Amino acid sequence: MDSFADNLNRIARHAAWQVVGMGVLTYFVYHAIYGDRGFIAQSRLQSEIQQAELVLDQVRGERTTLDHRASLLRPGSLDPDMLDERARRLLNYTRPDEVVILQPRGSVALPTTSPETSPVRP
Repeated sequence: MDSFADNLNRIARHAAWQVVGMGVLTYFVYHAIYGDRGFIAQSRLQSEIQQAELVLDQVRGERTTLDHRASLLRPGSLDPDMLDERARRLLNYTRPDEVVILQPRGSVALPTTSPETSPVRP
């Protein structure tokens, strides 16, 4: 009977170590997948990075456009058309032969051109 109890004790200790080992392994596998720095968090961060890069590309395009427009207003390379456009818009000036169409503040006007109009030169 003593040998049976010793065998049972040995088996129980061996099984306990296996249960502890499986618990530790389960803990690390769970956190490798679902943890703050796991695979799922990594894929979420990758999608956020892609979205941020799209926004960055859009902002870079807008900046390039604004840099170009600003370069047209620099004293060394002043574009007369750009100067005329800015002055007329800021000062609300028109010429006697022009027609002004007023629109509500919230609406956006689409640019239209007609064959009769010619570029305005100062």
